Amino acid sequence: MKTPSDGSKGQVKVSSGLHPRVSEPSIVVQNRAVLFAHDATQTTCAGLIEHLHRFTQGSIRPVSIVGSAQSAAEQLRLVERAGAAIDLAVLCLDLPPAPNACIRLATYSLQVGVPVVLVTRSMHWLMHHPRLSGLPWLRPDATRAQVEQTLGAAIATFAPLHREEGADDDLSGDRVSVGF
Repeated sequence: MKTPSDGSKGQVKVSSGLHPRVSEPSIVVQNRAVLFAHDATQTTCAGLIEHLHRFTQGSIRPVSIVGSAQSAAEQLRLVERAGAAIDLAVLCLDLPPAPNACIRLATYSLQVGVPVVLVTRSMHWLMHHPRLSGLPWLRPDATRAQVEQTLGAAIATFAPLHREEGADDDLSGDRVSVGF
């Protein structure tokens, strides 16, 4: 984290809305591996991709962009099974089959300890998914400042999901890619 000249550190504030806010100075995250999964056949997230590259600029582990739920699931499985490093998953709800692919990937990401930021124009897709409806999110047309604030806050305030004993939902990753 970059420390300003007065020695204070930026404080993360979560507003009453869904977007986390970061007070000045902004959180600067360096050397982060970011997984971005979106529908590669669409240009909806083109501007966001540029901002993600700037967010990881100077990183020895730059943003990894995948265009399918299968590819994203494979990278997340490596986190769980081989200790691979993904510091943040940025998942677009348009990832086919929408929105189910993103919902399943987001749930799995949280279970393996990877913070998630969702990309969507509306969170109404998640009204029946309480675990995910409170996640930070970005619009595809978000500004660079919004991207940096939201991603930095997501990493800084992340609390992993813990599976309950005897839970019957399979979050092992083996079923994440079924049907994708």
